[in-house]
Amino acid sequence: MSAEYPRLLLGDLIIHQKGFAFKSVDYQKNGIPVVRVSNFTVDSIDTSDLKYVSEKIGRDNYKVALNTNDVVIATVGSWPKNPASIVGKTICVPSEMNGALMNQNSVIVRVKNNCPIDQKYLFIALKTKPFSEYLVSTAQGSANQASVTLGDIFSYEVEWPEPEIRKLIVSVVDSMNQKIILNRQINQTLESMAQAIFQSWFVDFDPVKAKIAAREQWQILTDDQRTEWLNELLNKQDYLKTCLLELTAKVGLNDDENLQLDSSLDFISCRGHGPASSESLDIGLNNLRKEWQSKIAGPALQSASEILYLNIAAMTAISSRDETSLAGMSADEIAQLYKTASLFPERLVESELGEIPEGWEVRRLDDLVEIGSAKRIFSKEYVEAGVPFYRGKEVTELSIGNNIQPEIFICRERYEELKKKSGAPKEHDILITSVGTIGNTYLVRAGDEFYFKDGNLTWIKSYKKDVMPYFLKIWFDSSVGASSIENIKIGSTQQAITISSINSLKLISPTSEIHNYFNNVIEDVFSKIIEQLKETKLLSDLRDSLLPKLLSGELDVTSLTELADIDPAAMDV
Repeated sequence: MSAEYPRLLLGDLIIHQKGFAFKSVDYQKNGIPVVRVSNFTVDSIDTSDLKYVSEKIGRDNYKVALNTNDVVIATVGSWPKNPASIVGKTICVPSEMNGALMNQNSVIVRVKNNCPIDQKYLFIALKTKPFSEYLVSTAQGSANQASVTLGDIFSYEVEWPEPEIRKLIVSVVDSMNQKIILNRQINQTLESMAQAIFQSWFVDFDPVKAKIAAREQWQILTDDQRTEWLNELLNKQDYLKTCLLELTAKVGLNDDENLQLDSSLDFISCRGHGPASSESLDIGLNNLRKEWQSKIAGPALQSASEILYLNIAAMTAISSRDETSLAGMSADEIAQLYKTASLFPERLVESELGEIPEGWEVRRLDDLVEIGSAKRIFSKEYVEAGVPFYRGKEVTELSIGNNIQPEIFICRERYEELKKKSGAPKEHDILITSVGTIGNTYLVRAGDEFYFKDGNLTWIKSYKKDVMPYFLKIWFDSSVGASSIENIKIGSTQQAITISSINSLKLISPTSEIHNYFNNVIEDVFSKIIEQLKETKLLSDLRDSLLPKLLSGELDVTSLTELADIDPAAMDV
């Protein structure tokens, strides 16, 4: 059963404050942040490119300080068919921007009754297509610049149901927003995990350095200390016992002989430590223990024990566990961890980028990938609906896990033509923002369909031998990748990076075995991230489809109070 809610003039419900015209000469590297219209995202504020002013200037302009949940409306911007920041764009101030200052070309609006629920409802009511279309219809200005007056904004009529209904609508929308926020937090955690592994393996070289330190420690251990360590090991983990046997077998044998050793039981047989039977493992281990305890251990056992000692040190570095807690891992877990540790070398060598693990290389980016370019699109080709057209702004949104509502479209026929001529982004391609806010990356997902603005974005469209997309995506997002990008920026008023400069970037390339193994590990992480993004999009689409019906009274909000427990994919609204 639907209801028709009363409509009230926005000007009667709110108080407002115009932003201040800060001067560019007052901007500095730190201090109190200033939010400009160019910092507006779909519904919040991008903090990656803020300007700052001094504490004194901030105190002088306290009236334009932002509060959490303030609604801010852009009063100056571009027309929809030529958007950089569309006139009338409406955002809600997040808690982390509380106290920031608002620049000109915008207006801060707050409900008169100072009720938090009503402030949230105000944003919900204004973050709708009817409001944005109304502002665009009233806007005036040149072909490239449009503006709306405060009078036009205040004349808009807002649905304003009774307090209990407003509270329920906020509750329903908040429940979906909280799920969206939770998904983003999960993805941030997953991305942090991937970055932590990358930093440890490929920047700090923790497993290699752990082996180097372990070798130094091994060399100063006495025979009695080594014997004690080995006895403790042989009483802990069956898998590590097997590793010792296999290592002992391989030491001193040539390649052909090693290939014939398919298991530790083969070793036991060929070394004369016992018969090749199901009981041979314990027999072989006991004989090795006796050999070691007799203090006349042969060179094979001595060398194998040292290698095992080094690999266990690398295992502790990779897993952040001490040697004692390794014994509590399952056989499968410790086998996988041992396999990973054994892939890393035991030495660092000099290179043009400093010390790197032995066997790794320093390579230019253009040795690893092909960077493509897109055919140019002109503003006269924009249409109201069709295939989305992305610029750096959209990629910045995507890079932080936000679902975006594209502002520009091109017709499908033109898209297919452009796709045939120069290609279009496909799964696992990487887009990198290359003008303005530089270095944000987006790994294209299966099913993505869009075109993009060449010059604003660098397009990595294919991968050559020995490099995979997840490794490269995380490299760009890492501290070393960001530093490399910083070093190739050009320009003063608006910085940029060129294709030639990005092609010349150098990075440390591990062996193919480690590279492939890392990619397999991280692929699982990215699969989880993509699943979270899909669910977030479902929730966002559901919320956006519900809002007009809730605000108009077409949909009874009381029927949705259990929405938090409903699978969004199962709802049809």
